[in-house]
Amino acid sequence: MPDTGGSDVFLATTALEAFWDTGRPMVFLGPWCLADQRTALAARRTGLLVSPFAQAHEAEAAYEHVNGLYEDILPRLADALNRLHGEQHPVRYWRIVVGPWLHIYLSVLYDRFRHLEAALAAYPALTTIGLAREAYVTPADTQDFAAFLLEDAYNLQLYTALLAAMGRRFPVAGADMRQAAGYVKGQPGSWKQRAMRWVARRYVAVAAASGATVLMKDAYFPKKVLLALCLRRFGRILPSLGAAAAPALAGGQQALRAALSGVALGESAFARCVAAMLPTDLPTCFVEGYGAIGAAAAAHYPRRIKAICSANGWYYDEIFKRWAAASALRGTALLGIQHGGNYGALAMMPSEEHEIAITDRYYTWGWQRTGCAAMVAPMPAPKLIGRAARSACPGGGILWVATIAPRYLVQFPWVPGDFATYLDWQQRFAGALDAATFARLRLRPHREDNQWQLVDRLAASFPQLPVEGWDVSFEQSMRQCELYVCDHLSTTFIEALAANTPTILFWETRSNKLRQEAVPYYALLREAGILFDDPAAAAAAVNAVMATGAEIWWAAPERQRAVAAFCARFACTDAHALDAWDAELARQLAAPAVAAT
Repeated sequence: MPDTGGSDVFLATTALEAFWDTGRPMVFLGPWCLADQRTALAARRTGLLVSPFAQAHEAEAAYEHVNGLYEDILPRLADALNRLHGEQHPVRYWRIVVGPWLHIYLSVLYDRFRHLEAALAAYPALTTIGLAREAYVTPADTQDFAAFLLEDAYNLQLYTALLAAMGRRFPVAGADMRQAAGYVKGQPGSWKQRAMRWVARRYVAVAAASGATVLMKDAYFPKKVLLALCLRRFGRILPSLGAAAAPALAGGQQALRAALSGVALGESAFARCVAAMLPTDLPTCFVEGYGAIGAAAAAHYPRRIKAICSANGWYYDEIFKRWAAASALRGTALLGIQHGGNYGALAMMPSEEHEIAITDRYYTWGWQRTGCAAMVAPMPAPKLIGRAARSACPGGGILWVATIAPRYLVQFPWVPGDFATYLDWQQRFAGALDAATFARLRLRPHREDNQWQLVDRLAASFPQLPVEGWDVSFEQSMRQCELYVCDHLSTTFIEALAANTPTILFWETRSNKLRQEAVPYYALLREAGILFDDPAAAAAAVNAVMATGAEIWWAAPERQRAVAAFCARFACTDAHALDAWDAELARQLAAPAVAAT
């Protein structure tokens, strides 16, 4: 670190070099500041501040702390929003509507706050350049917010506002900057698609008015399977095709937002910062657009329905969330479905906690859980229903599937430093493969890159590594490989094991801490030589497997027993899965109404 008392030190909080002062000794708040500066990172490593969450226990403590803040602040925000909109909704309603945004927002601000706090403690007289107020943006909705979090300018906005809330003001720039989130919202589709959705809505409305119905929204079933379920109980199990047309949301009603000023969110320095920033940061859909979103929900969905079933509609579809929350007030049962392979396994899983907190019944891919708000029930994994058994594919080579992460923290316990370790592990794995094995390897990167330059980093060290594009589906590529290799704990390795594809897994345990109930099942994979905690050991296993023959190695009885036991818990499949789901939904149709909340 620069050896000064801090009076000459400039703090860079962003990768946007227009907000750097290279004429002073510089310190960098985190690795995101040097996202496109790999050479500069090596040269300036001594100027990179140590993260307050560098140790695993620090990130875990932050996760628990944010969860506590969320449970404390949510009812306070619910009261403020009830007053703002003349409502009297209970906390559960607002947990469904605003909860996904609030939890991420608190995680993000707490991370940025702690980093700034550490920088100011190390260099009390530092200076920096913030973003001019004229360039600030307010996200339209939760999806808009999540997209902005990937952008340097929006994070600079958060750092600038936090410093001001902490009583520290610095020079600003960028008054003419126009922030834009780098994503495209859903398009209305062709006239045929629009016509089909209109017919589906009319069908749903008529059916819902005539008796007990369950509406399936983004439930993670393959289309053919969902259609079969709907046909089995025609008029009782209903599909929801596509999202409702989102109304235009005009923000900037300062008088309305002023009513949020001074909302008491707690006495800590951090809680006061949140309260100061909330009037600007709360997305438009919860303030100026609240009425329009509610009207769109009432127009698109039926007023009364027995149950609503969804896997991943609980986060970014504001119209669906409003309808689901309002329906729960009227006694509709909310049914959740797991939609990721790390559910039930990770000790700290914000999305699992949210979904189990808002639903009445929650369906998993095999695992169980007690002592939570929802009744948790294992069922055949919808995503895996109807998949044909995999055939041996000699000569199909090695499929290595990679992942990606945001450059800035989005939710604890996952911190940017974990992904830097991940990138290093990739280099170590590829470097430990022997020449014959490497020649049969192909990399399948994530669709996004988030400026990590993952492929470029690997190409610099291994220019002969083939890279697979997304014109081939994962399932097709997985079925055509001889050996599947996965370097992260997520969904694709669950799909591979369920298909009985020869598999080698490796990942760093710090950022993938397992809950106690899951430990024995992952231990089975380790004991069977499938899962490794070191990239070199994983590479050695791949070398040996390819020398022996992947199918021969995979067919060993002890290995097959381990995979079967693991899949029974985390990738449940059933030849009669359609019958099982039909029977379960029939039970929900016949069940007594849940108590209105």
